[in-house]
Amino acid sequence: QLAGFQHLKLLNLEDNYLTDWDVVLDTLASLPVLEVLILSGNQLTKVVVRDINQFPSLRSLSLNRNLINEWQSVNALIKLRSLRELKFRDNPLVEASSEPAYTARQLLIARLGEITTLNNSEVSLKERQASERYYIKRYAQDWIASRNTKEDEATFSNEHPRFAELVVVHGSPDVAMQSSASKLTMKDSLLSLTILCPDDPTQKQVVKKLPSTMTVMKLKALLYRLYKVDPVIQKLSYKDSKGKEFELSDDMKELSFYSVANGDTILLRW
Repeated sequence: QLAGFQHLKLLNLEDNYLTDWDVVLDTLASLPVLEVLILSGNQLTKVVVRDINQFPSLRSLSLNRNLINEWQSVNALIKLRSLRELKFRDNPLVEASSEPAYTARQLLIARLGEITTLNNSEVSLKERQASERYYIKRYAQDWIASRNTKEDEATFSNEHPRFAELVVVHGSPDVAMQSSASKLTMKDSLLSLTILCPDDPTQKQVVKKLPSTMTVMKLKALLYRLYKVDPVIQKLSYKDSKGKEFELSDDMKELSFYSVANGDTILLRW
C-alpha cells in the first residue's frame, strides 16, 4: 500500500491525533528516502526503533507537543543513523522537570551523539562537549554502583547506552575529586561575588555567596534563574581585585580553577 510513496521525502502529520507509535513505525519506517517527518501536536507516548534499517534516510524528526515521558524513547533515536535534527519541545519528559530547560537540552544532546540541531538551535562542538561531560558527572555514582553485578551493569547500560562511549571520549569521572570536594565545608569555600551585566545597565546588580567548587555550568543555571538569559548564549568572565578580566570558558571547570576569589565580580554578557 506504500508503493506510491517510495519517493516521498517530507511528510507532515502534525495535529492528527496519533496515539500509537507502532502504527507510525509499521507504516512509515520502510520508506527509503523519507528525510523529514513531522509528528508534532499528537498524543504519542513513546518512540521505539526496532533496528538500524528503519527510517534509513530520516534526517529531521519533529516530536514537539506529544506525551513522551521516558528517556528510553530518546535512547531509541540513536538507531536512526541519518538523524541530525530533532524537535522535542513540550513533552512531559522535559517540561514536567523542575530543572532548568537547558539541563534537559544537555541531556538530550549527550544521549544523541549525531544530533547537530536541537529545537531549531545548532549544537556547537563546545556545547556538545560540555553536555557530554555534564552527563558523565551527573550519572557517575550510578555508573560506579552498577559495576557491582552483571545485572546492574546491564540495567545501567540499557538506560544509558552511550555512557561507555562517552567515558572513552572524555575519560572516567573523577570520583576522587568529587569525594574530596564534598568534604569541604560550605563556610570554608563560600565566595562573596558581585554579579552584573556590563552591556545592559537596566539589569540589577546582585551579590551572591557561592561555593568555590561551583562549576561554570551551575553558575550559568543560577544566572538563568536571575536574569532569564539562556545558558547557551551566556558569555561569562570575571574581574579580579586588580581590575583584570578573565574568561570563564569551560562549563565543567569550577570557579576555583579560574582562581575566582572573594570580592571578585562576575560579568554576564550575551
